[in-house]
Amino acid sequence: MRPGVGKIEVAPETGARFAAAMNLHWAALLAGALLMQMMWAQRAHSDELEMPYACSVEAGQVQLTPSPKALTYPIVSKHEETAFSDCHGAGSRAACSTAMVHRFQLSCGGVNVSWAQVAAAARTLGVDLPRGMPNGFAPVGALNARLVFPALARFSPHKERVVSETLSADSVVEHAPKRSNKGSPTPAADESWQTTITAEMRNEPSGDALRLGKVAGGLLAFLFAVGFVVARRNLAEQLADRAETLSASLPQTLRTCAMQVLNGIWLVIANRMSLRSKPAASQADHTALMNALAMATARLAEAELQVGSLPRTLLLRDVLQAELDQLRARVDEIGRSFDQRPMQKSAAQVRSVLRELERISRISQGAAQDTSAARGDMGGTQSAGATPFHARTGIRMPQSVQEAYQTLGINAEAAPNVAKKLVDALRMSWHPDFARDEEDRRVREARMKQINAAWDLIKNRREAAA
Repeated sequence: MRPGVGKIEVAPETGARFAAAMNLHWAALLAGALLMQMMWAQRAHSDELEMPYACSVEAGQVQLTPSPKALTYPIVSKHEETAFSDCHGAGSRAACSTAMVHRFQLSCGGVNVSWAQVAAAARTLGVDLPRGMPNGFAPVGALNARLVFPALARFSPHKERVVSETLSADSVVEHAPKRSNKGSPTPAADESWQTTITAEMRNEPSGDALRLGKVAGGLLAFLFAVGFVVARRNLAEQLADRAETLSASLPQTLRTCAMQVLNGIWLVIANRMSLRSKPAASQADHTALMNALAMATARLAEAELQVGSLPRTLLLRDVLQAELDQLRARVDEIGRSFDQRPMQKSAAQVRSVLRELERISRISQGAAQDTSAARGDMGGTQSAGATPFHARTGIRMPQSVQEAYQTLGINAEAAPNVAKKLVDALRMSWHPDFARDEEDRRVREARMKQINAAWDLIKNRREAAA
């Protein structure tokens, strides 16, 4: 390991040792897996079957004969098993049972046959077997059979080989007949030839399986010990390298910690000093915002008075009054949530309300002037000669762009789309179709001509400027 600041590097020799240890570890795991596979193969070929039938093969057919004692047959192939459900009846009366079925081959009279063939032969003897079983599978319990594992048994239930012996004449013992009282040899009435055969059963512990288990256990213990030693050695080397790196970078670490502590103290002091100056500034902003809100409330009341002075028959009055109602709701909402939102946001909303009130005030003033002028001109004309009302003699048409803006009551700096909306609103409010009588119709027609003339002047001026 080479010391460094904030960085740990691994020397080539340490990496080589670590790679060798990992290779040894994987080799040990592979050897253990192969050993377990060998043990499993030995176990799979050491299973046996015990059933109360004598099995033989005649002309390729499996023959079973009931036996008073259970006989054992070695299993010579891979043993497979699966679950099988057998159901009887239909509908709600159906009864199902689940059992395990097996597939393997066993030695029957020296011939390898499948367990399914043995079960088929047992069916001919009256053994009841379920229908629809998987191909090659058959149950074990239906034949009163059971699986035996010789590796776990204490005694071998059958002899691996039979030794034949030759009998001599001396091996046969013949009893001398009993003589009668008359001296004539007569054989006993109930005495017959009897042959007795004694089979010697020796205890044969499964030495192969035990030896295999001992070898496997010893090998696993050895591999565990080797892995433990290698891991301890690598851990000790890593701890030594880390201690060396820590000792080399300790001065730099102490300096870094000291600088962090000083920076933290400085930030705390700066925050406290800034907090002392903030209350005065925030108090001044709060006062200014309250004054602006009060001014907006006063301007709102003034605009409501101006709109209320317009004639009730004027449709523009209803439009402006609806806008004032919306502005009143906005001002009330700003006052309710004054302390619950940032002052910058509240100030922006107050400025927006003031701009809207200024626009409504100009519109209402222009509408009031136009209405009074139309009423006055109409009355003077009728009293002078009672002639019909005409635009050229009743209402003065705008002669300049400035007079056009004053006639419409809009700001000269208003956007084109905003000005167009205001003109449409004026046209709707002065439309002759809303006249109550003939006199009101003449006034509305004159006002519509004045609005159209003013809008034509403004539109032509803007098109020329563009």
